[in-house]
Amino acid sequence: MNKNNDKDIILDVRHLTVRFKDRHKEGTAVDDVSFQVRRGKVLGIVGESGSGKSVTSLAIMQLLGQTNAVVEATDIDFLGENLLNKKKKEMQNIRGKHIAMIFQEPMTSLNPALTVGTQITETIIKHEKVSKTEAWKRAKNLLDTVQIPLSEERLREYPHQLSGGMRQRVMIAMALSCNPELIIADEPTTALDVTIQSQILELFKKLQAEYKQTMILITHDMGVIAETADDVMVMYAGRVVEYGDTESVLVNPKHPYTKALIRAIPNMSEGQELETIPGNIPSIYNLPNGCNFNSRCASCQDRCKEKKPHLVEVEGRLINCLLYE
Repeated sequence: MNKNNDKDIILDVRHLTVRFKDRHKEGTAVDDVSFQVRRGKVLGIVGESGSGKSVTSLAIMQLLGQTNAVVEATDIDFLGENLLNKKKKEMQNIRGKHIAMIFQEPMTSLNPALTVGTQITETIIKHEKVSKTEAWKRAKNLLDTVQIPLSEERLREYPHQLSGGMRQRVMIAMALSCNPELIIADEPTTALDVTIQSQILELFKKLQAEYKQTMILITHDMGVIAETADDVMVMYAGRVVEYGDTESVLVNPKHPYTKALIRAIPNMSEGQELETIPGNIPSIYNLPNGCNFNSRCASCQDRCKEKKPHLVEVEGRLINCLLYE
């Protein structure tokens, strides 16, 4: 396949499939997923837990266990190079310097035995080959950038001495430390209370506006997508069900699952009942026949239980539903 020559596309993932298997069973966590990330833009990937969002990002970064994970794709083109062809050492050099990742639980992502300053400067020294003094200065500036007060003092503290919001800001600072071309933020506000969530989202928007940072933002919250993303890819049970620009998807959703997610956004109107999606997302080891969403879908027809849908273009976006085929 020819490489993508559009300079505005920095990541082009084509037909990514991830399977997990052991001696007794095999399940598909990501099923034929394709998407593009445009320079200076935010792609939101949204869906319930178990939709394959995080597995997709971990597969791109080659962070899945090699013993039971099978990753297949036509191409994972990052800045003109196929990440599938990269060896372990090459990917170590790409992670942090060119693609950085912010995980959803900073307490488990940060090393409790090392100070904040040590962890940030280690990343800078490894990839930028600068002196410890210069790395420390840059680390302090990064904490200032992510709005951590008393940054010099915080650099000398350990993760357990910081609040959850501050720890997440440290993770953002580490992600920014080497000026990566792409940041992947995996549920970065999930472990935080509502007030801190709002502050972190405002920080993301500020960084994106000021530095034109390219991002993939993974979340289960359509409200977060509405605030931050330029494009949105809705996933369910490992498959892309709707993909397009955020405004079009939110204003006029097409797929029944997208509609259900939007209806589930809490409405503050008095007396408004909170809507939910009935049932649960299926296990990757026990996916239904036909459409993966058929058991929970209000628009389900008999053919939806027999035939698996495929992505089709509808009004400038992609929809994975038999209603549009």
